[in-house]
Amino acid sequence: MSSEQTEMIRLLWTSKDRATFMASVAGFEADVKSNEIIAECKIAILSGSTTSLVSRLLKLFLLNNGIKAEIFEGHFGNFFIDAMNPSAELVAFKPDIIYVHTSRVNLKSFGKVRDFRNNDSSDSLVTQEVSQAKAIWKSLNDRFDCWIIQNNIDLTPDSPLGNSEGTEAMGHNFVAREINQHLVDESKNFGQVLIHDINALSASIGLEEWWSPRDWIQYGLATSTISHPRLAFSLAAVVTSILGESKKCLVLDFDNTLWGGVIGEVGVNGIELGPDSSRGKAFLDFQLTIKDLVSRGVLIAGCTKNEKQTALSGLSHPNSILRPEDFAVIEASWDPKPVAIKRIIETLNIGSRSLVFVDDSKIEVHAVKTEFPEIESVVLDSKFPEKYSSMVLQPRYFESIKLTKEDISRKGTQASPRVKKLQSVSTYDHVQMLRDLNAVATIGRPSVDQLDRVTQLVNKTNQFNLNGIRRTPSEIKRLAQDIDSCLLIGEFKDDLTNYGVVTVIGGQFVGDYFRVDVWVMSCRTFDRYLEHAMILALRDEMSTRSIEVLNLEFKRTARNDYFVNSCAALGLFEKSISDGSCSVQVSNVTIADELPLKVVLR
Repeated sequence: MSSEQTEMIRLLWTSKDRATFMASVAGFEADVKSNEIIAECKIAILSGSTTSLVSRLLKLFLLNNGIKAEIFEGHFGNFFIDAMNPSAELVAFKPDIIYVHTSRVNLKSFGKVRDFRNNDSSDSLVTQEVSQAKAIWKSLNDRFDCWIIQNNIDLTPDSPLGNSEGTEAMGHNFVAREINQHLVDESKNFGQVLIHDINALSASIGLEEWWSPRDWIQYGLATSTISHPRLAFSLAAVVTSILGESKKCLVLDFDNTLWGGVIGEVGVNGIELGPDSSRGKAFLDFQLTIKDLVSRGVLIAGCTKNEKQTALSGLSHPNSILRPEDFAVIEASWDPKPVAIKRIIETLNIGSRSLVFVDDSKIEVHAVKTEFPEIESVVLDSKFPEKYSSMVLQPRYFESIKLTKEDISRKGTQASPRVKKLQSVSTYDHVQMLRDLNAVATIGRPSVDQLDRVTQLVNKTNQFNLNGIRRTPSEIKRLAQDIDSCLLIGEFKDDLTNYGVVTVIGGQFVGDYFRVDVWVMSCRTFDRYLEHAMILALRDEMSTRSIEVLNLEFKRTARNDYFVNSCAALGLFEKSISDGSCSVQVSNVTIADELPLKVVLR
């Protein structure tokens, strides 16, 4: 689903007037026409009310899922006759799925006064409705032998009896709930009948928005115009599941997704996870959601840019609900995420269309969508972790028509060992993806206003850090202002995000060399070639003093392996470097021939 299509769906769901709504439908219709088709089906809609709008939207949402649907619509209100005595046109249509579009407007008691003092009773009303549904299912099953989707009964927004509507046997809502429970029970005797829960759907929308007396009286719509997208979207999820096109695997980032913070920076004891803070509770709630999906048979995979043991330590946090054994596979490496996801696909031996990728980084999601446009992706906003669960659940990616014992037992048992790295060739072009984002690095000396950010970055950064030494504000100020010192900052932005100040390099001019005392970079901009850009900018500064030797005051820490690997790739030192000083001719540093970002020196 493209970002444009996601936005169009949002507009459909939030439109509050008919004109805006219909314009949104037309826009969505034009956009999804070019979608790739992966499946086709025939759906017959038996009408309990006007079905033209639900039919149109159902086709669009299915097309958005890659499913081309041909739809037959029965005559208005003719659902019972069409089911019991199908027309020649319906028989010739040969549906794969029949949708019985009924609701409370089709109850025999709808629109009339019930006389409980004489012959009306809740039991008789329930019996009548359930018997009619069973007769419909049997007739359709005998004639068509196809899947049948049956709406249950929505509740009334009006309550003549007040609270008693749901608690007394004569109440509308009491009767509706009784009917719904019986429909579920009876459907289990029919192998191909699915109950579409519009009762829960209407509650999530709100009964006052779900039901419009005006739309019912003027257009014969059993649900309001503006609630139709949610109805059709839900129905499309059920149809998609019937056709076997629901998602099977949820691929999860770790940092700022399963817990708050970057574990490589703050350590396992510094992450936010647990009941002691509102953010910690939000991440705990999201882990509960994921654990629930695991218990229902959804595979989960980890895809995190991190050292393996560092990543696993987060899952060993005492408050973590998810454990390594819950994951079918965990990809923990510094490789681009599309490369890691390719390994996940190979390990699990499932199609890429079966995956949903979740990350709090726009660049990571963009990279995955560039290589695998068929993978559904969710960009989380780490400012609002309390929204994570709904962002993953609301799209109904993992719809299941029936939950089996095999589903329940299908936990993290697909790949062994749990943490696995396969060698594979990927066609993913990371450099081209970065070029397409029109990235710009602006490098220069910091202003006075930027020194606080520089101090923060130096003292909080661990994974890309020359030596892990913390600096006071006065030390940073001296580096920025002393005549024999040089402090450079890198600001970074692309078409997706303006990251601000994300990297700092600084040190002293000492005789015939420049000694680098500070070099850090935010993990948000790893793999963006910023280290190359910073060396270029520093080389420019060194050339003004005719200095060609770089000296780095290095110290290995528990968390700066990424720095070691990155600088070794630049040719600054060997991966086996020991603590202390090392020197290199700046002209011998291995800078990429063509950087995938524009470097602006100021």
